[in-house]
Amino acid sequence: DGHSDEIIRAIVEGEPVTPERHREAERVRERLLRDREWLRNYREGSSDHRQQLNNINAVLAAPIIGAR
Repeated sequence: DGHSDEIIRAIVEGEPVTPERHREAERVRERLLRDREWLRNYREGSSDHRQQLNNINAVLAAPIIGAR
């Protein structure tokens, strides 16, 4: 959510993310997973919703700058 294709591409290629970007991705994922309508659309197979969650998960899986 809110991440450009360029940012997602860099993350998938192994670029680390800032702690702030990681925290924001956590907040967005938590908000979406509490949103009943969003979840309904996701479970019904909405490609946009699946891509949104895939992008968020890519950010969360990326190494964090400065983390050990």
